[in-house]
Amino acid sequence: YRSMFLYHEDINEYVKTNGTGNGYNGIQNIDKIVIDIDYVKDGTPDNGGLKTINNVVNIIDEMTKKTIEPEHYTIWFSGTGFHIHLANVYGFQPSNTIAQQVRITMQRDFGNYIDLIYDPRRLIRAGFSLNRKTNLFKVPIPYTDFFDFESCIGILDPGVYLLNFSLLTSPIAKT
Repeated sequence: YRSMFLYHEDINEYVKTNGTGNGYNGIQNIDKIVIDIDYVKDGTPDNGGLKTINNVVNIIDEMTKKTIEPEHYTIWFSGTGFHIHLANVYGFQPSNTIAQQVRITMQRDFGNYIDLIYDPRRLIRAGFSLNRKTNLFKVPIPYTDFFDFESCIGILDPGVYLLNFSLLTSPIAKT
């Protein structure tokens, strides 16, 4: 895992003094915005998977309308849902309110499709890390491959994707 936000170096002194980062209200920054699209749990695995993919497609459509190009983001399979790593195309600046600014912006632009995970202490799954719930890794999916639905998704268990990309095969993946 990694922090959603980057911290100013003064957090080191804060943690040393307080024994925790809880309550820190200093300057934070962001190097990328992680958009979290959770698996849609509606009781029907096939529909849930398609609804989840449709949420990603809807977000990409919204980004396209805002002239955000594919070179500004990367789509990741997170082990259950998807993450979109988006460059700081909004131009957020370091501040002690950046988490609120990001949350308000993401709610405005993508709120119908995403989990609002933008609080100052949020951790996010790191790329290529193992999702212990599914034994699948967080891996990038090439933009063009994401739109090849026939090879993109099959449902292994409710809420668990088996994506047919060579990057996703692992010796510990469910069989």
